[in-house]
Amino acid sequence: MNFCEKLRLLTHVFKISNSKLARAINVDASLVSRWKSGDRSISAHSHHVPAIATFFIRLDAYPYQKTYLDRLLASLMPNLKEHDEADLIHALANWLVSPDDIVLPGPPARPAIASDPSRIFDNISSWFSKTHPQTAEAQKINSVPARAGHTPGWSEKFLPGQTLSGEVHHGVSGKRQAVINMLLELLQLTEPCELLLISEEHMHWLTDDIRFTRLWARLLQQVIEKGHKINVIHIVSRRTQEISSIIEYWLPLHLSGQIASFYMPRYVDPAINQTLYIVRGRIVCIAQSTGDVRTQGLTIISRDIEMVTHYTRIYESVLQDCLPLLSVFTPRNCHMFQQDIASLSEKPGRLYHIRRQPDTIFLPPNLYAKLQQLICRQHPSFARNTDLAGWLRSRRTLSGGQSHPARTVYDMLPLSLLEDICQNGVTITSDCELFVNQSLHLDFAESAAWLEQIIMMLRTEEAYHLFLYQEPADAQPLLFSLCYYENQAALFAPARSEHPFIISLREANSLHTLGLFLDRFIARIPNSQRNREDVIERLESVVRRLRQ
Repeated sequence: MNFCEKLRLLTHVFKISNSKLARAINVDASLVSRWKSGDRSISAHSHHVPAIATFFIRLDAYPYQKTYLDRLLASLMPNLKEHDEADLIHALANWLVSPDDIVLPGPPARPAIASDPSRIFDNISSWFSKTHPQTAEAQKINSVPARAGHTPGWSEKFLPGQTLSGEVHHGVSGKRQAVINMLLELLQLTEPCELLLISEEHMHWLTDDIRFTRLWARLLQQVIEKGHKINVIHIVSRRTQEISSIIEYWLPLHLSGQIASFYMPRYVDPAINQTLYIVRGRIVCIAQSTGDVRTQGLTIISRDIEMVTHYTRIYESVLQDCLPLLSVFTPRNCHMFQQDIASLSEKPGRLYHIRRQPDTIFLPPNLYAKLQQLICRQHPSFARNTDLAGWLRSRRTLSGGQSHPARTVYDMLPLSLLEDICQNGVTITSDCELFVNQSLHLDFAESAAWLEQIIMMLRTEEAYHLFLYQEPADAQPLLFSLCYYENQAALFAPARSEHPFIISLREANSLHTLGLFLDRFIARIPNSQRNREDVIERLESVVRRLRQ
């Protein structure tokens, strides 16, 4: 195998696009493409070779990909575990540019990863295609501390253990009844409690009976409305479609602000799966099974404090290794949204926007002040409105009319928006950065002033890019706006909603898929709609029409 074949092999196994590899080693994506096609050779002494090797050695990959690379390196050097990272990079770099006769490992056994970038926007749009109810604000509760246990001794003689009590329910129908009983009991409690959920079992028990599924969702909604808090650990097997379905299914409940969702980043299917529903300090519901449906035999409910405490500790131990799956922000918890945005803004990297309106950060000062007053008036429930106003001012000051110094920004607007602005001016609504319950309409002169600020940005800031994309005539317009902090987080907001909300997603596979999609999305935009001077010329034409 020569260099181009080896590079194609690695990028195929690790699912790395030309643009992602190019960014990592600071070259143009077209050069990576020519390397892979064989149109461009590379010197064995090129500094790009160790850079490529370093990229793949340090890549945060899936287990099946890491296993394949380990098998490849093991064929290059004996006693693999005795070598440090520098040795591994050196060996992989030499392999890339040297002829060899080694027998390569076979293709890795990849798990089912349905990360099809072409479908991800359809999946996301489905999140916003339904009306999602809103519920009351949660009350903060104090967790019941786990009771310190005492480890008894043991004896060669028979010593009976402590007898614990519980209820047993049989079969899948019994599992459903146990969950219903538990939720109904929780609804009878007057003080706020915390419900802890995790299920590794196949979700047929939850979804196959539509009457049960609807009752389960309705009872959970009532649990939330009574002020109880829910922590749920979702089991995802790296399938983007599966993650999208989880979000769509749980989104209405998340809008209450009462649910915290987590996922296990390195999940492996266990031999024995279990479901735990715990009301902290009160009740535990336990079910265990395998992939064989005949093993879904018993579901146990116990109110013994030792069992409840024990399984609560197990749950919390698992939770320590989990990461947040998604967060949902509404005007009720906008202070948490401010903290989230502030932490993301401090990190360098690329920032992508697919918008339904230009970036409000570039509004002229008088119009931004007008928008700020509107936003503060629309959030009377926020305890310290001065904090909200201060955050808006700091967001404005941080940018200073300029893009983040360590961040390259790509804004993408639909080409049809320019004609709409000429006909009607700009109407500012909610997006991935601001909650606006009521829209703010700008007249032609104000719209022109906003576009002139954007033109100035394009002329003075090389790190700021504005692309104009063409929406397909045979497809519905996007139902959301997107803000993608590369490899860090993705924010989504409905295009139009009486009750604005923003979804923040940080699951690694979904972010990887979004990165692939955006690479393809940008590549399909014609050069004339990406070229800086051509875009400026289009904007100036709109400004002239608005000024007439």
